[in-house]
Amino acid sequence: MIWSEKPGLMKGYEHEIKLRDYGPFYLKSYPIPNAYKAEVEKQLQEMVDWGVVSPGTTEYVSPLVMVKKKDNSVRICLDARFLNSRIVQEHITPPNPEQILMNFSDHKCMSLIDLTSSYWQIQIKESDRKYTGFSYNNQTYVFIRLPFGLSTSVASFIRGLKQVLGSDILQFVTAYVDDMLIISEDSDMHLIHLERLFCRLQGAGITVKLKKSKFACSEIEFLGHIIKPNGVSMDPKRIEAIKDFPTPRNPRHLKACLGLCGYGRRFCANLGNLTEPLVPLLRKGHSWSWGPQQLKAFEDVKEAFLKVTMLCHPNPDWPYIIQTDSSDYGIGACLFQRHPSTKEEKVLAFCSRILHGPERNYTITEKELLSVRYALQTWRVMVLGQDLTIITDHKSLTFLKKCKLLSARLTRWILYIQEYDFKIEHCRGVNNETADILSRYPVKGSTGEDFSRSSGSIKTYVTKISAEFKEVRKRLQNIREEQLRDDWCGTIIARVNSDDCPEKIKDLYVVYNQILFRREPKSEWGYLVCVPAKLIESIVLQEHRDNGHFGSEKCFNFLKRFYYWPKMNKRIRQTLAACDLCQKTKISRAIEGKMHHVISERPNDILCLDLMGPLPVSRGGATQLLVTVDAFSKFVKLYPLRRATTKAILNKLQNDYFPNYGTPQKILSDNGTQFRSQTWISVLESIFAPVSTIPKAI
Repeated sequence: MIWSEKPGLMKGYEHEIKLRDYGPFYLKSYPIPNAYKAEVEKQLQEMVDWGVVSPGTTEYVSPLVMVKKKDNSVRICLDARFLNSRIVQEHITPPNPEQILMNFSDHKCMSLIDLTSSYWQIQIKESDRKYTGFSYNNQTYVFIRLPFGLSTSVASFIRGLKQVLGSDILQFVTAYVDDMLIISEDSDMHLIHLERLFCRLQGAGITVKLKKSKFACSEIEFLGHIIKPNGVSMDPKRIEAIKDFPTPRNPRHLKACLGLCGYGRRFCANLGNLTEPLVPLLRKGHSWSWGPQQLKAFEDVKEAFLKVTMLCHPNPDWPYIIQTDSSDYGIGACLFQRHPSTKEEKVLAFCSRILHGPERNYTITEKELLSVRYALQTWRVMVLGQDLTIITDHKSLTFLKKCKLLSARLTRWILYIQEYDFKIEHCRGVNNETADILSRYPVKGSTGEDFSRSSGSIKTYVTKISAEFKEVRKRLQNIREEQLRDDWCGTIIARVNSDDCPEKIKDLYVVYNQILFRREPKSEWGYLVCVPAKLIESIVLQEHRDNGHFGSEKCFNFLKRFYYWPKMNKRIRQTLAACDLCQKTKISRAIEGKMHHVISERPNDILCLDLMGPLPVSRGGATQLLVTVDAFSKFVKLYPLRRATTKAILNKLQNDYFPNYGTPQKILSDNGTQFRSQTWISVLESIFAPVSTIPKAI
């Protein structure tokens, strides 16, 4: 009988245990809590009755461990860590869950089969059973069937099940350890598939747990995802767990949260960007500093998973397309397919990650190619050997197969991606983010889910990873509100919408979908987005950074192709003049003056004077400082002054400086009124002759 709560016995297959060290060992068992002793003893007796374990004697004894299952029952396992350290390992692992999920195609009917205590259906070779000993209640037992906890249990079970099923059954059965998913194009074919599978299992002596199996379902939970006829979506329980995750209090909690989010990374278009402020908190030596920026990023991540949509199954007859993008902080890509005739598009997966350390110093071309390489590595199993189109907004990548490469890094990456059959197409970044704003971004108040359903195709293939541009895009998304608030835009919109609008205004401006554009026949699109004052600085700085910190002229020539606002050139120059990076790194081309350094040959040769102030009032009422510096020794003497007058300065020099430090040969000062007064000249003429102004003295 194939349906049974008792594990069957797989025919024609036995598990072998090979050790590197056959020396005996004995490890004490852990104490079993009193509350579970009765359940453990009942389970142990059941295992004896089923032939899973047997009383015996052995020199190899491992501890017994109890594992609590989801239904609150217990499972007896072997704590075989010491034994596993001696076992010759088998390198057979279950397939990658993401690859399994991406290998499904459109279907109509599904069933999920769960085997009864899967490992216990495989017998251990009689000569090797002695290695699996454990003791309980002064009695030694050995496993007759394959135990849970052995490092080679998974590999052995996969090998045995593959031997039983055969390649013909595996064409319609997806097996992940003991869970088997059967997918068929229609119900009639599904019944045939189930019959063939059950006959094969029954012939091999394998039993199935009926209460955990599901048959002829339209959607099934498998590998933590919901499998549907036309796509895959995240398990709502996992989304709920992310939504309810408490604010992390330490790196361990944050790591657990990011691990939970990472399970659904293929559903989130810009997860790498959203988590960028959080990842540094996990780095070794980085102090825990949870502030408003981290809290906002944490809430944005949770919000992103509440809006994830279903990913489609791949169609083998549709060509694959990858669109990539990069920024200062991360790289990302989207895998989708487009129908050859109808041009219908469907998203298959997203991937993104932040840039690490030295990667942030890569050139723009290197970052863009890195995003291509990362996407191809992620989806290698799907796209290798397929006709593939790579879409990028970086024009230089379209010449990679033709140009001479001088960078060793680019050369290595180009050699890596040459095994793929691909062509590169250029898609202007402005096409995706600015000129097509009306179709690519839903208006305020609409949800991502409604937008994706109503459009029927992909409107944005890749989410921009840059954190700065995220804010710009958010503002552009609400550009109609910003234009209405803006004095200039609001006035023009009101005049264009009025009945008595002058023809000159109508010829220059148009309001489409409540957004103001300026007609410009010479531009690429014929229309320019009218930018409200609040968004000008953000747009200018973003394009300035994305284009390699070009100067104001090049930046103006670029922006005027897509935007318009009054006094555009002047505003761009003013904004770029405040760019911190340009001020630090760009060469100054200003012509230097003819002034030279003051040359002094000995102490007291030249005394430099200047006034500093006004300053906060001191206890003595002083608000100014007389600064004296010896040009040779750089000796500084400061004198507080209540008033910066010629008399006060002369008083400090004659009564303190000259008597204590000597009279200098020359005095150097600027042309302040105190140093050009008749009193100053007459007093110094008695000491120095002649008295000169600074330009003459130097």
